[in-house]
Amino acid sequence: MIPEAASGLAASDNDCNRVQVTWSDNSSGLFGETGFKIYRDGGQIATVGVNTTTYDDYAATRCVGHAYIVYAYNDCGDANPSNEDGGIRLGPPHAPTNCVAGSDNCDWVTVTWTDNSSGSCTEDGFRIYRNGGEVGTAGQNATSYSDNSATPCVSYSYSVRAYNTCGSSAASNTDGGVRLGTPAAPSGCAATENNCDKVTVTWSDNSTGSCAEDGFRVYRDGVEIGEVAAGVTTFDDLSAVPCTTYQYSVKAYNSCGTSTGSSNYGTRLDAPGQPTACSATDTDCNKVRVTWTDNTSGLCNESGFRVYRDGTEIGTAGADATYYDDTSAVVCVTYSYSVEAYNTCGISDRSNSDSGVRLRTPNPPSACAATEDDCDRVLVTWTDNSYGVCGETGFRVYRNGGEIATVGPDVTSCYDFTGAPCVTYSYSVRAY
Repeated sequence: MIPEAASGLAASDNDCNRVQVTWSDNSSGLFGETGFKIYRDGGQIATVGVNTTTYDDYAATRCVGHAYIVYAYNDCGDANPSNEDGGIRLGPPHAPTNCVAGSDNCDWVTVTWTDNSSGSCTEDGFRIYRNGGEVGTAGQNATSYSDNSATPCVSYSYSVRAYNTCGSSAASNTDGGVRLGTPAAPSGCAATENNCDKVTVTWSDNSTGSCAEDGFRVYRDGVEIGEVAAGVTTFDDLSAVPCTTYQYSVKAYNSCGTSTGSSNYGTRLDAPGQPTACSATDTDCNKVRVTWTDNTSGLCNESGFRVYRDGTEIGTAGADATYYDDTSAVVCVTYSYSVEAYNTCGISDRSNSDSGVRLRTPNPPSACAATEDDCDRVLVTWTDNSYGVCGETGFRVYRNGGEIATVGPDVTSCYDFTGAPCVTYSYSVRAY
């Protein structure tokens, strides 16, 4: 007689290594079973001996539901089948795919992926790897992770693994990502001090790749005065006030922020200031000395001065000079003198004009005559031959070579009351 059918069959769904099938043995005595036949999905996979009520299926495919039935059997044949029950051997989750790491955020790298696990073998979560080292985890069914510990401007390789109690999946594909950041500060800022119409500011660009600048901002004494595009390393400041020294700095910027700056000093040059208080002498017999006030100093100082006589340049003087001696002036001729300063940027306005004369000794008088017909004096007369700017200061009268009197300018006679009567004297006159 065939044995009684097994009953109460149950197949496990909570084990990573097997499906455990259990049942109740309902046969005993002379009509007991010889053993049990175990079926999975309609095909026999094993037999077990008499009185056995459990079987471990280690060959079950992971994560796939199977239907299990048990038949008791003996020499008379197979009993009726037990009830059927579904069982699953658990396993690690499937590997995620389509891993993508972003390169467009200043605060983190966003890593995304496709979750390929579900059902009884779904993941408990995901582990995210950066350059092969785990940097974080994400929960069940998550498909993204933000890596805010990535160093800005450094490229990393990211991958993802799913995990559960049975283990970890294979790694996803890898993808490169970068956390953006503010650009590197420019260096080597230099500002010119030798240009007449601008200050040229230059610098070195130290930002490249994913953290390159969007452009540069240029500052003068801390105030922004302009911007240039990425990769440009020069800026012309055309609005600088001439002869004023400024501190220039340059900062790189992008969508993540602005770098620190690089600084230096620069000055826009200009033509020198107008000399003033031009004055020309009229008291010197050897020259006309022209003097003036120098109103320029520092970076915009003059290279020298040009001296003009009646509108024609007659000579130059060096930087910081305040006089010039005109030794070529014709004596007794009045000239108009003026001065201008110059440097590489140009020429100043001409100074005021002033008249000057080179003097000389007066012309000697002529036609000296002395009377011989007066009882109490001798009248000495002469012709005055000096006039104008070179006129005499006066005349000296001599008797027998000795000076006996002086008279003022333009006087042409002198009385000698001290001569002895009846003595003949020799008289002469000199202008001075």
